[in-house]
Amino acid sequence: SLPDLTCYVTLPGPYPAVKLSLKYQARPKVAPEFIPRDINPEMENRLSAVLAAREAEGRQMASLFEPEVASGEGVTQAEQPQQPQQPQQPQQPQQPQQPVSSVINDKKSDAGVSVPAGGIEQELKMKPEEEMEQQLPPGISESGEVVDMAAYEAW
Repeated sequence: SLPDLTCYVTLPGPYPAVKLSLKYQARPKVAPEFIPRDINPEMENRLSAVLAAREAEGRQMASLFEPEVASGEGVTQAEQPQQPQQPQQPQQPQQPQQPVSSVINDKKSDAGVSVPAGGIEQELKMKPEEEMEQQLPPGISESGEVVDMAAYEAW
């Protein structure tokens, strides 16, 4: 019922515009019928078993990480009544190097006592920096720049 289509198409070459006539082609008005899926109960059972095995494996992997999170939550709950101790933590890294290492040893020996997680992380971060300071020769700054050439050569 639609008319034929006539249009001009531009192309490269000596004749840039070409008249093009397209004939109307009727399309089927009905979609192809529904193709039912062939359900194989054996394959469905096998697929369910594989999916269940993957979910179980995922739960096992997740259970490896859950106890750490649960113990961390228990520590934070135990810390809430002890809020006055938290302001003391930033003062510990300001102490000289040797007392900090003794504090680390004391905390390692008191494994049964609930220790705030933030303090442990700060001490772990401070420990490598202290080792780096001890490894640097005299006359070298923390950034690795030679500050005192005479002290470095004497070393």
